[in-house]
Amino acid sequence: MIVSTTFAKMDVAVFGLARSGVASVKSLVEGGARVFAWDDKEENRAAAKKEGAIIQPFAEWPWTRIKALMLSPGVPLTHPVPHDVVVAAKNADALGSLEHDENWVKVKKPAVLPWTDDYSNMLAILRWRI
Repeated sequence: MIVSTTFAKMDVAVFGLARSGVASVKSLVEGGARVFAWDDKEENRAAAKKEGAIIQPFAEWPWTRIKALMLSPGVPLTHPVPHDVVVAAKNADALGSLEHDENWVKVKKPAVLPWTDDYSNMLAILRWRI
């Protein structure tokens, strides 16, 4: 397992707590992040709590302090419609200082959208700033 120290001493959120979500929680917690997490299934919430996550419905998360949101595969980002957690994260207030963080760069929409699998996305997030 890769221990992610990128978000040490920061609040992050994980939505969807199946295998990849719980593995992300474990990596982030062991790296020093405070992780807020939620899943519809009680057994998944229990597994994430065992790894050190703070289990709360996303409507109760401290959005102004959260520096990153990790979505599990299958949570709709845009299609057919964004999940409510995505809408909450895109709220301008929820972005906090992230918009001005030098590690994040706004990019223009490419003419052709690249394809990637979910594991590549997860590893890119966990290795950010390393």
